[in-house]
Amino acid sequence: MVYGQIAESTKINALIYRCFDELPETEQRKFVKKFRNQPHDQDQVMHTLAELVCGAYLQSKGYRMVHDHIVKGKTPDWCILGSDDSVQAIIEVANFHIDQTTDRYIKEQKKSKRIVFFWRDGNADNEARLYQCIQDKALIYKELVNSLALPYVIAIRPDFRAGLDFEEVMGCLSSKKDGVFELHPHVSGVLYFEEINGQYTFRYASNPNCPRVVNLPEGDYLGKALTFAYSLAK
Repeated sequence: MVYGQIAESTKINALIYRCFDELPETEQRKFVKKFRNQPHDQDQVMHTLAELVCGAYLQSKGYRMVHDHIVKGKTPDWCILGSDDSVQAIIEVANFHIDQTTDRYIKEQKKSKRIVFFWRDGNADNEARLYQCIQDKALIYKELVNSLALPYVIAIRPDFRAGLDFEEVMGCLSSKKDGVFELHPHVSGVLYFEEINGQYTFRYASNPNCPRVVNLPEGDYLGKALTFAYSLAK
């Protein structure tokens, strides 16, 4: 391991190094610094991990990805660069968390050393919270992408405990009355990715109302390679 132990979890460490296989050294070092400088609580580590997986996947598909690239004083999670180093698109990653009430319940159960049982969002509505999450991300770079006429993609990575699915994402995006795509034509699309047993599946929804089109690839990432890395990390 070139950078030694980066994350406390050996499995997360294996995933980090597998993603590093896709990225140039300049981008690897950005993430090494980020992981080591942040508190190693689960939420923060998983957010940074989601950023890494998203960029590594797109790099594996032939895109030139740069993390925290400065664009007019702002640093979006990822930029796609052209051969002339110009920014071709901006991508911002959002982790969709389980609702706070259920999260507190789980933590209380863990503290009491009980077996944890919970049901998917028993105290909150996934779609309403997701809608707000995407709305918030849509506004962050609205002025920037409009001023530079750049495609803007929001990537969504859900907490597995929330039980979110792609159909719920599409419900937020495509509602005829107040769908995100209708309200925010500067958003080029939403890239949704989830992890199941070491395999990440990416799905993409393009905004038909956006004049700045970028069609990102759908597909699976890591799969058996990650499962093997996990087995070595045990």
